[in-house]
Amino acid sequence: MKIRKILIKNRIIILFILIFFINCTKKINNKNLEKRNSTVDLKEKYLNYGIDLENVKDNLVILKKINNNYFINFKDPILVTCKYNNNNNIEKIFFENVNLNEIYNIDCISNYDKNKEYLKWFINLKSMENYESKDLKNLPPKLKKQIETISIDEFYRGDTFDINEIIEFKNLKNITVVDKKLKNFNKMENFLEIEEINLDSVEIVDSDLSIFDNKLNNFTKLMKFKIFDVKEFKNINILNNSPNLKILNIAGVENIKNIDILKNFKNLEEVDISNNKISDISPLKNSKNIRILSISNNLVKDIEVIKNFKNLKEIYIPHNKIKDLTPLKSLEFLEYILLDDKTSITEIKKILPKRLYKNAKIYTDDAAYLGLIEVSYEKGEN
Repeated sequence: MKIRKILIKNRIIILFILIFFINCTKKINNKNLEKRNSTVDLKEKYLNYGIDLENVKDNLVILKKINNNYFINFKDPILVTCKYNNNNNIEKIFFENVNLNEIYNIDCISNYDKNKEYLKWFINLKSMENYESKDLKNLPPKLKKQIETISIDEFYRGDTFDINEIIEFKNLKNITVVDKKLKNFNKMENFLEIEEINLDSVEIVDSDLSIFDNKLNNFTKLMKFKIFDVKEFKNINILNNSPNLKILNIAGVENIKNIDILKNFKNLEEVDISNNKISDISPLKNSKNIRILSISNNLVKDIEVIKNFKNLKEIYIPHNKIKDLTPLKSLEFLEYILLDDKTSITEIKKILPKRLYKNAKIYTDDAAYLGLIEVSYEKGEN
């Protein structure tokens, strides 16, 4: 009798399982474009195991270290990102009861599917990260017109990224390129809506920037310009017509000798010109909103101009030729100073307002704490 009951129970369970899979199959075949209870099918076959990621409250899912034969189910994705390039084994991504219109960013999917047909369902897609330029070139025309953010990151380190591949992205606002050879950089003049340019460890291979100085000045909406370790820049004349710029980082370019072009940039808030050959920072005198200033490893002798920066909170000035630090006295909101080891604690105490060195804690190795305000000391170069 007991055995019979068990058999009946097992049959019921099997029946429920069959019903479940039939329903799943119906979902997968559903062609409803608004609510697609189906999959972004990367190899057109079902998988053996599944990961059900529910209640993604921060709307960010990072896929990493996924083994063979996995089935990934996103229940509420707004941003889906694959951080690691070794997820070659992902074969199917399932969006359960998700409005694809609400997905604005797809990160790194190109690693798994060379046919980008599925992207046409993401009608509000605005951001694509960690793609190759050839993938972007083959996007549907409608997507090209609406994409605002492109990131070509280090996953394809050393490859060539050609600006011509994205020339049709007329509404592009943000571009990031890391560890690439950059081709046809002069074509950036076509992106009139650009707000952020981020180039990190990039080699510009076929453009003489001095020739294009007068052409590459269409960035009237540019607010952030970061070109860390891009040796081909000899000046920053490219910013000639970017009065709204708020963040400037040209650290490690090494070849820039003057910043005269910045004399009328009144909206600057963060400036990093470290590791160059700049001797005069007075062109920043009208940039009264600067909160963070880094001039480390330059040839600067005079920092009188910082008196104008009433909101300055952080300043980094080691490895220059500065003799007079008294301009620091006027900085009421200063929170962090970075100096080299040539400056004595006694000298700093004489210069800074009393509130900065009250209850001082002095560290002999590399830092002195003045109350809650930190004064760090870098070891001088030999």
